[in-house]
Amino acid sequence: MMLANLFESENFRMGGFDLEKEAEIEAGWSYDLTYARWYRDYPLRPLTAFEIKKRHEEWLKEMRDGNSVYHFSLRSREDNRLVGFVRISEVYWLHRLGTLHVALGDPARHGLLTEAILLGLRYGFEELNLHRLSIVAPGYDLRLLEACESAGLTLEVRQRRMTYFANSFWDLLRYGMLCSEWRAMEGQHE
Repeated sequence: MMLANLFESENFRMGGFDLEKEAEIEAGWSYDLTYARWYRDYPLRPLTAFEIKKRHEEWLKEMRDGNSVYHFSLRSREDNRLVGFVRISEVYWLHRLGTLHVALGDPARHGLLTEAILLGLRYGFEELNLHRLSIVAPGYDLRLLEACESAGLTLEVRQRRMTYFANSFWDLLRYGMLCSEWRAMEGQHE
């Protein structure tokens, strides 16, 4: 099936970055714990525009230097305003695998997480021709867990008490979808 526009859904448009203007917006989002959890590589804390800009520059450099990371801004179709990000990382071409990361910083868009996940899945399966995509979700992020299930991903792995947040240990869950499942969901046939 040829898509009219690979980078758009009903409410979102994936695109590039204007780090000079938008790093300050994302720095503001880092005060929101729902968004800040996306940066779970290190303890949660508010980030400066400089730190945000450097992080995105690293991701964009990885994207240019190799073909194992694909990083996009997520914008409102209505006004082209930055609302979050979609990234496919850890792409292993031999096996055609990748990990999908989706973050919505605009609180007004938090309810649209499933739509953002579906947009990332579409790009991974339709453009990158991946065989499998996964999302790693901590057990405390109920909104992400629900969105994964709503998007049709299957819970594949549960690592007990693997992540620490808010004075408790939580399970780390890996959801996955195969390209064949995506095609069946989209009414296509392999």
